[in-house]
Amino acid sequence: MAVFISALFICCLATLAMAYSAYTRRQSKGAVSVLVQMLGLSWWTLCYALQLINSYFPGSLPELSNDPLFWFKLLFLGVVVLPAGFLVFILQYTGVVESVGRRLLLALSIMPVATLVAIATDPLHGWFIGGFEPGTGEIFQGGPAFWVHAAYSYLLVLLADILLLRFVLVASPVFRRQALILLAGVLMPSVANILSIFHILPEPFERLDYSPFGFLVAAIVMLYNVRRRGFLTLMPIARTRIVEHMEDTVLVTDHLQRITDFNPAAKALFGSRNRMLEHGMQLEVLVPELTTFADKDMEAVKLQDEGADDLDLNVQHTPLLSERGGRLLGHVIVLRDVTELRRLLTDLREQLRQNERLRQVLKEQAIRDPLTDLFNRRWMELTLDRELARAQRESGFVVVCLLDIDHFKAINDTHGHDAGDRVLRTLADHVRTAIRAMDVGCRYGGEEFLIILPGATLAQAKEKIDALRRRFAAHSFAPDGPESVTFSAGLAAFPAHGVERPGLIKRADEALYSAKGAGRNQTICADTL
Repeated sequence: MAVFISALFICCLATLAMAYSAYTRRQSKGAVSVLVQMLGLSWWTLCYALQLINSYFPGSLPELSNDPLFWFKLLFLGVVVLPAGFLVFILQYTGVVESVGRRLLLALSIMPVATLVAIATDPLHGWFIGGFEPGTGEIFQGGPAFWVHAAYSYLLVLLADILLLRFVLVASPVFRRQALILLAGVLMPSVANILSIFHILPEPFERLDYSPFGFLVAAIVMLYNVRRRGFLTLMPIARTRIVEHMEDTVLVTDHLQRITDFNPAAKALFGSRNRMLEHGMQLEVLVPELTTFADKDMEAVKLQDEGADDLDLNVQHTPLLSERGGRLLGHVIVLRDVTELRRLLTDLREQLRQNERLRQVLKEQAIRDPLTDLFNRRWMELTLDRELARAQRESGFVVVCLLDIDHFKAINDTHGHDAGDRVLRTLADHVRTAIRAMDVGCRYGGEEFLIILPGATLAQAKEKIDALRRRFAAHSFAPDGPESVTFSAGLAAFPAHGVERPGLIKRADEALYSAKGAGRNQTICADTL
């Protein structure tokens, strides 16, 4: 008996350890119900051990009551919570309920409360103890209230076992193993309790309650699940309701990169590409493209299989670490098909490039003359204002040159407007060739052109324009146009001849008309007027 009592205390310590383990994981779904069960079981084994000490070793404990069954009755405070706590846990574990509400707790508390009331009032009616007296050599049979309590408890346990068994049949392999271990563990207390309350074992073993030892086995199994299989940190309902219905491919591996779990989307993806997907196979065999995911972050991978279109997959990799010590347990890999998205992004980028090109074309069309492709008058005004402001800040120079084709009306009248347009385009080409990158050539209007030469002196500008004038005069437009065409030019400089655009252009225009009046085909500077 001393050995049996010692074993009860060991059971009490073991279940307290399990209760502490559940407490440290109390934020996880189901942990609170496990905590309640283990505390109830610890109380049961403690009170049962004290009852046996009081019965077989009289005087060893302080007298707390005249009732010889004081500790026996008290142990039911722990017994009544076990079936309800176990059912609540299984309801959460299998996903039958998302959370435990007040109504469920109230319904499950009716019978435990009634049982405790029957025990407390048993001296009045004897419905629970059934007239049993310790020390008489009789075996405890229990009254009707006891058997109602027992039937109710087994009904809850049976319901929980059915839910767990049904889950085993439909669960994925990783959770099936977990659930089978749990099922095997929780069956042991039932077996031990049946042997005890029906007194199946022979004398003298039939007088003892072996249920705590069955619960010890259950506690060890649950502790193994908690420590080794993430029992309370990886609830299968999350997988059943989320992962199973995800359109993305989900692969779970152990620390050796062996596939331990996958969702239907993964099976469909790799099945359509003739890749065999099985539990226990190496990840690198299934997806060789993912062999480097553990060494560096991979954002994308391309699957290329014969007879199937190439797939671009986005990769999200999450390592699974133990709660204590950070030991690597495995990996969760989520693959999302982004093939269509990448195609749309490629099309969008091309569309944006086309839009940018169109914007540039429209911008150029807005600031250029359509015939000569030189800048138009509006752009000239903006540019000249900008260059004059810069020259004023930096004490620099700006020269404005106004060109006008000599006898242009006669060219149109004699050779036609097509010939006149050809003359205009040719002069524009000569202007583009002659000016620097910083210079700006514009069509001012009709047969007039304006050139802005930032940083140039009046002498430098005159030399450049005279060279342009000679090259243009040497160009022949025959046989459909004139043999030779010339232009006259007038130059004005900032700040000598004006500090603002209108005044500076006016001085250049006066110099131009002076050149035409002097016989055309020459360049006149405003300072000579």
